[in-house]
Amino acid sequence: MPKTSILISISFIIGIFCIRYIQSFDRHEKEPFWHMFAVTCWGGVSSVILSFMLYAASHYLGIKEFHNSFGALFVIGPVEELSKLVALGACYFIISKQMNEPVDGIIYMACVALGFSLIENYLYATQGVGNEYLLLLRVLICTPMHISFSVFMGLAFYICLQNRNSFPLLIYAFIYASLVHGLYDLVIFNGLFLFALMFIFRATYTSALSFLSYAVAKSPFRKTLSQFVSDYADPRPEEGIECLHCGSKEEKLTYKRHKLAFQKCDHCDMYVATRKSILLIFHHFASTFKKLDDHMTSATFSGKQYTSIHSNNFISEQRRLGFFNLETFDQTLEELNQKIIENMDKKIWFPSKLFELRKRVVTIDYQKTAAESGKAFWHWVIYPYSSDRNKTVYTPPPNGPAWNWKAFLIPELWFLYHEIHGVFLLLLILFLFFGSFMFFGIMIIFSKWMLLILLCGRILAGRTGNQIYYARYGKWPD
Repeated sequence: MPKTSILISISFIIGIFCIRYIQSFDRHEKEPFWHMFAVTCWGGVSSVILSFMLYAASHYLGIKEFHNSFGALFVIGPVEELSKLVALGACYFIISKQMNEPVDGIIYMACVALGFSLIENYLYATQGVGNEYLLLLRVLICTPMHISFSVFMGLAFYICLQNRNSFPLLIYAFIYASLVHGLYDLVIFNGLFLFALMFIFRATYTSALSFLSYAVAKSPFRKTLSQFVSDYADPRPEEGIECLHCGSKEEKLTYKRHKLAFQKCDHCDMYVATRKSILLIFHHFASTFKKLDDHMTSATFSGKQYTSIHSNNFISEQRRLGFFNLETFDQTLEELNQKIIENMDKKIWFPSKLFELRKRVVTIDYQKTAAESGKAFWHWVIYPYSSDRNKTVYTPPPNGPAWNWKAFLIPELWFLYHEIHGVFLLLLILFLFFGSFMFFGIMIIFSKWMLLILLCGRILAGRTGNQIYYARYGKWPD
């Protein structure tokens, strides 16, 4: 039991770290710690009790085995995500006065997920001797994953409070959370840790960051960098950072917020900061939380070479210092905020005008939504790891070869070899789902139907393999 106690303690510490990490995205109005603690306790207990009730209902309906592909996708994922969502609603009397910006929904949803995960880990730990290794796995990844699954639901919950006509978003968010949660459990039950588990972890984490960026960018309390400077009360002169533009080392008016700080140079009216503070300015004022290294380019100013992040800032990598013009740099930051909002609004989860806050009349063009969803799915099949919609998807001509024997006989290897990873992942999920039914011996009468479905999948791969290859490369396979 000492090992179990240690692992539960580690689980709690990791959970607190995850909440503090998510709370760090609450840039504009911090949530009270005691409200977060209360939601973690009450939401965690409520969600676990509700999940027990739903599992009992599933057992009553004849579903007695959950640790297989069917149980992962259609029982565990929906039951646990629905329990967390309802538990967040049960906590509304605690947080009703605090829910005043989109990121608040995400933070309190994360608190519910933390409470659920901690109680679940404790229950696993007390099942008996020999569970230490399973609990170690849960300690390391399950708490962060539980939180990541539910981020979208937290954002949708807040938007639904502001605009009750946007209830379909909450349904989409629940389906998304249930599906990702189910795929995660499916991978664990089938033992595919090295490849599929890391793919799901990375994809879920990236999506969570996107939702967080969107929520922060939509905050009604967000200020631009220029507004922050103009509203700053009594900036004080402090020891000056050297201005790389004019060389001044004199005292400068200093502006601070948490860990970021920058100064105004009186000689040239440029603003100067350390490289670290310029990165923090992007995180705080541009609502971007992903790594910025990929956006660094070379820039020239007054004949000197610098590094620039996006644009309109100039950094000396050797000196670890930089400078910027307030007006032009603020414009860059606002463009990034707007891009974050536009990119999210174009997602298939966000149909046109569905989620404008406090908008009473909501119209949904379902044909347009279906068409955009089809294009998005086709793009995902060709480029599953890229969100860049500008990548070319070629249209196959009608007179091409109609059948591909390699794609029929070994579709998993053929599509993987040609780097058409979207189809490979779909085939992998199909194989895991139906293959596990036969592996666990669930109702052997269905095995013929499962084999028929797997055969139909291969026939579909052989029939469409050439067209999918053309869509990816703009030519027929050799």
